[in-house]
Amino acid sequence: MKKLFYLNKRWSNAVAFLIVNLVVCVLLMSGLTATSKTLSYPYLWSAGLLLLLGLMIVAYALTGATLVKYVVFEKDIFTLHFFFFKSKQYRLNQLKQYATAAYGEYRYIMAHSVILEFNDGKRYQIADPIIHNYKQFYEFVKNSNFDCFGYIGRNSWRKKNKPLSKKWVVERDEKELIKAIEKKKGVIILYFYGIITLAMNFALVRYLIF
Repeated sequence: MKKLFYLNKRWSNAVAFLIVNLVVCVLLMSGLTATSKTLSYPYLWSAGLLLLLGLMIVAYALTGATLVKYVVFEKDIFTLHFFFFKSKQYRLNQLKQYATAAYGEYRYIMAHSVILEFNDGKRYQIADPIIHNYKQFYEFVKNSNFDCFGYIGRNSWRKKNKPLSKKWVVERDEKELIKAIEKKKGVIILYFYGIITLAMNFALVRYLIF
């Protein structure tokens, strides 16, 4: 039986809106500093901002290459689809264990997620804001016979060859995150930051023109 856990379009649109505005903002600031008559070495400052933009793009690319946007489970095969057009397939018996974790760094956008760890040592995070029907995915994993490590909070789970750790775990935190599943509160925050950045862009454009 085929199960599809698909991308939350509202979240992806909010992220795209924020990223585009951030890129435009850095480009406008770079142009503004290059034409400044009060700064010492304006072109050096402009080059520094362009370097910052380049580092941002690399960071987004690296994150998007391992960030799961949807999951297909058919027969005994997991197919994990990432942003930037690549996917990875695993058989059911290759899943070593799973853990639950917090996704996001700040309280108002923090959400529940599942970390899948496979026999090759790779770990992938499936997060509530990104997957539209995340609740179904979480129930599917929880009700299966997969080994569960437990809740790991905001553990540095991405580090290779480092075992998962339950240090500083507060069980109450996970209960709060489970209650908030599929409420998609992070989308509002992303649009809020995007609108602030858009307002900055309008201000920068007006300053450059006038």
